[in-house]
Amino acid sequence: MEDDLNAIRNDLTRTLGKEHGRVILKNVKPTLETLVKALQSKLENHKQTVRENLGKQLAESRKQVVEYYLPLVTAKPPNAVLGQSPSGKPTDADCRMWIDQQLGKVFPSTDKLIGGMTLEITFKDVTYETLNRPDFLDSVKKAYPSINWDKAYSEFKALGEKKH
Repeated sequence: MEDDLNAIRNDLTRTLGKEHGRVILKNVKPTLETLVKALQSKLENHKQTVRENLGKQLAESRKQVVEYYLPLVTAKPPNAVLGQSPSGKPTDADCRMWIDQQLGKVFPSTDKLIGGMTLEITFKDVTYETLNRPDFLDSVKKAYPSINWDKAYSEFKALGEKKH
């Protein structure tokens, strides 16, 4: 998916450097949005697969940790286990439940682990001030050398001057 995202980014947008970020031509934006939507759908499917597989792995790991510590806790129950035992002699089931409860406090949830798997897209408008910065226009010319930006810029500037 990262390759798909990079292909979308590299094919449809151009970088103008750190200060200006990436830009896209207005007529290309609908194509970008369609491709991003498809990629988001693919990401959701991937998250579901990871959720299922990771959930199984976490449950199995947790079970193994419980079984590892069960003999130790049964042989010498901590006060927290003794304090919950009506007979004063906790059973294996009591100890297993207590270990599992303790692990529940520190074991990560599947949703928490995959929560960072997101795809965000942010569009920002170009301001009149940005367009008037010489470094911006130079960056745009380098990014899109086949477009006559001087003509487009002079038309934009003339339009801006008419409104004032």
